[in-house]
Amino acid sequence: MSSYAQVDALDVGEALARFLALRSPRRAMQLLEAYPALLTAPAGPAPAAPLARYRWMVLMAARRSGIAEAFDHFLYATGADEDEPGRADDELMSAGSTERIREVLEAYPGLAATTVAGRYGERAEAADNEHEAIMRDSRRHIAHLVFRLGVPLGLALAEFAQRMLRTEAAWDELEDVTDQESLEALLDLVGDFCSPETPLAERLELLTGRPELGRSDARQLLEAALSFEQPEEVRDAFDLALWTLTDYAQAVADGQDPVEAARDIVRSVGAGFVVTAATEVEARHRATEYVDVFGLDDPGAIRVVAEPDDPARVDEAGALLEQIGTRRFEYLADVLGALLDATTVPDARALVLDHPALLSPLATRMLEEQAEQVAQEPSMMAGEYAFLFQSRLRLLRECRELGIEAATLNLSVAYAERVARELMGDGPVIVIPPGSFNAVADEDAKSAAEMMAAGPAHREVAELSGRAVTVAELDRVLGNLAYALALTRPGGDVRITLLNDRAYVLRVRFGLTGTIADLDGAVADLEDARHARTDDPLLAANLGDVLVQRYEAGQNQNREDLGRAVLLLGEAVRDDEHPNHVRHLVSYAHALFDLAVAGNSPAEMNRCVEVLDEALALEPDEPAVRLGLGLALSTRGLAENDHDDLRRAVEFLRGVDDVLARLNLAVTLLDLGEPGEAEGLLRQVLDSSGPSSLPSSAEIGRRAATLLAQAAERRQDWPEAAAMYRRLLRGGWASGGSQLLRAHTEAELRRTTGLAARAALAFEAAGSPLEAAEVLERGRAVQISAALRLDSADLARAGASGDVVREFTALRQWLRDNERLEIGRRTAAAPAFRSLSTVRRKQDELAGVISRIRALPDLADFLTTPSTDTLFGELAQPLVYLAHASTGGLALIVRSPHDIVPIRLPGLTDDAVTPHVRRLAADPRAALDECTKWLWHTVMASVIEQLADVPHAVLVPTGLLGLLPLHAAWTPDRDRPTGRRYALDHLLLTYSPNTETLRASAGAAAQRTGRTAAAVDEPLPVSASPLPYSALECAAALDGIPDATTVRGGDATRSAALGVLRSQAFTHWSCHAYADAEDPLRSALLLAGDSELTIGDLLSHRAPEARLAVLSACETARIGDRLPDEVLGFPAALLQVGVPAVIGSLWSVPQAATAELMVHLYEGIRRGATFAHALRDAQRVVRDGTVREKLAVLGDVSELLLQPPGARPHAHAFHWAAFSFYGADGRR
Repeated sequence: MSSYAQVDALDVGEALARFLALRSPRRAMQLLEAYPALLTAPAGPAPAAPLARYRWMVLMAARRSGIAEAFDHFLYATGADEDEPGRADDELMSAGSTERIREVLEAYPGLAATTVAGRYGERAEAADNEHEAIMRDSRRHIAHLVFRLGVPLGLALAEFAQRMLRTEAAWDELEDVTDQESLEALLDLVGDFCSPETPLAERLELLTGRPELGRSDARQLLEAALSFEQPEEVRDAFDLALWTLTDYAQAVADGQDPVEAARDIVRSVGAGFVVTAATEVEARHRATEYVDVFGLDDPGAIRVVAEPDDPARVDEAGALLEQIGTRRFEYLADVLGALLDATTVPDARALVLDHPALLSPLATRMLEEQAEQVAQEPSMMAGEYAFLFQSRLRLLRECRELGIEAATLNLSVAYAERVARELMGDGPVIVIPPGSFNAVADEDAKSAAEMMAAGPAHREVAELSGRAVTVAELDRVLGNLAYALALTRPGGDVRITLLNDRAYVLRVRFGLTGTIADLDGAVADLEDARHARTDDPLLAANLGDVLVQRYEAGQNQNREDLGRAVLLLGEAVRDDEHPNHVRHLVSYAHALFDLAVAGNSPAEMNRCVEVLDEALALEPDEPAVRLGLGLALSTRGLAENDHDDLRRAVEFLRGVDDVLARLNLAVTLLDLGEPGEAEGLLRQVLDSSGPSSLPSSAEIGRRAATLLAQAAERRQDWPEAAAMYRRLLRGGWASGGSQLLRAHTEAELRRTTGLAARAALAFEAAGSPLEAAEVLERGRAVQISAALRLDSADLARAGASGDVVREFTALRQWLRDNERLEIGRRTAAAPAFRSLSTVRRKQDELAGVISRIRALPDLADFLTTPSTDTLFGELAQPLVYLAHASTGGLALIVRSPHDIVPIRLPGLTDDAVTPHVRRLAADPRAALDECTKWLWHTVMASVIEQLADVPHAVLVPTGLLGLLPLHAAWTPDRDRPTGRRYALDHLLLTYSPNTETLRASAGAAAQRTGRTAAAVDEPLPVSASPLPYSALECAAALDGIPDATTVRGGDATRSAALGVLRSQAFTHWSCHAYADAEDPLRSALLLAGDSELTIGDLLSHRAPEARLAVLSACETARIGDRLPDEVLGFPAALLQVGVPAVIGSLWSVPQAATAELMVHLYEGIRRGATFAHALRDAQRVVRDGTVREKLAVLGDVSELLLQPPGARPHAHAFHWAAFSFYGADGRR
């Protein structure tokens, strides 16, 4: 359950208490409609009090037959009376006094049901004599007002009306009241205004929207009513109403704006209600109502009411108002965010039904303010924002005016046409005029509208089956389906059919494009359909199928999808009479197979085989059954070394003429030690899965090429292995370019994890080191490189001008904004990002504009991938690519495209690297010695030998090597102070995600000369431990820089930190941080109040002035380990947003040693050393320094004072090796 669903200030228990206590049946009915949760929440036993007992009975009836039906029924307070409606009629008709009428009404609450007044009116018209007609008409008016206002107030006004009707002189001074009908209409209005149960918002609307209340007739009626004896509660209500109307009339007469006057007066009334509330539940309700109408612009407003007898109650009410107000704002902010996030009108409708507070004036005002704020921000998404906010504001307004059903139906028309146009451009759209539906639209009209749109759309889907289709054709069908769906009623059969249709079309579209967002849409549609029809096996099976498909497309990251799929498909197969039962069994087995593989579970695999055997018994020749059995038996046979299973698998797979069957047969034959036939089958598969094949078959071809490459590697046939890897890479690097969302791009990239390293080893062994370097470059930091390429595109400098420049700039900004919103949605609460159909259209438009630009003179290579000559030509320092694979590792020292030195590293295998990475992450201090010693012998000794004549090299470590401190690799050396010689003692070693990023950083660094500086100094308060050396670090960082800025303590907020990043050349960050290895976008710097500045936040900003960022915090260089080649950590993120040089840490760093390192770092920079050289020198000083030398820098440090002055307490790499330099080196 989302958080906002639990924090509505009026919870269900309080709503039930109010429902049982309300005297007005009309208000009780409205409350029940506003809080449908009351129809399902526990109601407890029937109360003893007659009115509460009657309300409880109505609630039970509403649960059985609906709200309107329950309030129509002639029910009574005791079961015996339910069969005697005539008795109640007789007693009411024979009551001769007001007191007796009151007793009858209280004994028989059902006399105030919605149908009673009408029945008495009919009887009055049919009466035999005038006396009987008058009597029955008076009872009609009593029943009408009691339903509207409750017994005390309704009866008092009804009695007053009878006196008015009997006294002709009473009419003389009234302006607008001329007959019984006009008198009753005004009394209805006055009664609504008098009733303490009338909501503040309605009271305000009455005062501003009904001019007859502001005229003298209403006040004269109240004065006349007060001249008669009235119950105290009635007199109080009349007094309050008369005072309110009199003050309002005077304020308007004095020239005050009528709306402002009404707000001031009703605000005072609302404050008084909070103060005088008799119970805690009522006080909370009144406070919530007050905030919903007036907000908390003036928290002290509660104290402007007339002085009460007990001032303490005013203070208590004020405190309650502020408490409720704060909670209400937070709650509404969350719910409004969900409303903006709702991608369909039914979703928005469900939110309004679940959260009645959305219909409050406060919610509308908050949404209007947010719309104004967003409108003021420059963005290329202005049109989408405008539609998003205006459609939601319209929905809330019409829900109040027309009712939820009519409002959502009207909005659907506009929403549907917009979606259809996005998908179809100028294609044909079924036209139904906007505003066709209103509050009285009958069911036949709605059914006709549904069928008008649904019929053609459904037929279009049916015509897709069994033939080749194009993406454009599918998009047209999706447009008409979106339009038709928006006109259907939630839960109806027509809607369920169309949702199932659209899910099918989206799955077909995924098969053509590989766009995972299509599967997301299919899941959402089928979940919507399942919500309305939970017992449909076909819907359960379809939803299970697409969840499995999404699980596999996402590279098996979302185990929740798989678990749900197993449950749904298990439910579907229970209906063994279903015509699709065998298909459901195959789908169920498929899900069980994935579950068994994911959890390495023999039990699940056995169950998978059992299910497929059951399907085989029903349809022994069904290819899908035989294919599934072959795959399951082959997998189980390999896991358990069971040749019987493997032979049985071969038998089943040979009988299926299908490319997937041939692939799995080849795998099985390889397991059986029969490579000859297996490789022949794999070549057949590869020949049928060319570069232009669909993603589904291309994935099969990719698997076949991988197996052939591995077979060639085992034979050491490197030309053949290289040919297979070229085949794998042909048609473009698997960069996720077809995906609409960053998360889906990452899932696509996971498919190729490790491919670049394996291919590089093969290319180098086949004699092509340049090809090996190129594949490592292309497979590293794919998203960062694409973003930098797009950001750095300068059309004006390239000579382009006019419309094409404006279009490109606008589309680039739109897609940047959209990614910012997507990242915000993944890392924190944020507005909804644009509909996926819009994202797809914008990407297509950008591709079209880029094609037009490339047709211009001298721009043919615009935004193309840089050539190797461009990448590797004129390098300032040698590049060292490092790769590991299952068979070994490789170093490539690149000095130019024609000077590449390969070094084979046989010990650098996946199996060797992974344990070191895990141990280092778990306990860096304990793991570092062994890890860095291993790095020397396995990697760095050979690399450094080849770099003997080089003072500086840039490391590009691929895979998990990016998590290891290569610069701290060591070998014993007695001549060194610490007895060890480290890699950084030989030469300066810096890091870069890849060469393209390094070149972009160098270009930015060369253009910037600013000297502004700022430090973020120990943000407070935070839940983490103090940073005793933070001030020392920041002083060192800013020393010698005029007008430097320090943001410290409570001022170090997220917005202040982002301002520092945007405006300063040099920034020092002394704070806490943490890395999220599974989702690095959530890795964060901890700022004031425990607020977080995440990597996701950083990616949505730019740092146009930055030259160096030093992150003196824990784990700020730690990258995600699920997709390590994307190098997603703070250094790469900062490089992407424009910071050309970054210093960060790989693990949780010790405070004293880090402070000393920072002091020496900035000393070196002030002396004129480059940033990277200054860091290297500082690390060596910290490493080799004695206690005496450290105390001179740090002052009295207890941990140092206890050691001998000549000791070297920070010699261990844990103290100094965490920090690395990333990007392009420079000087201050």
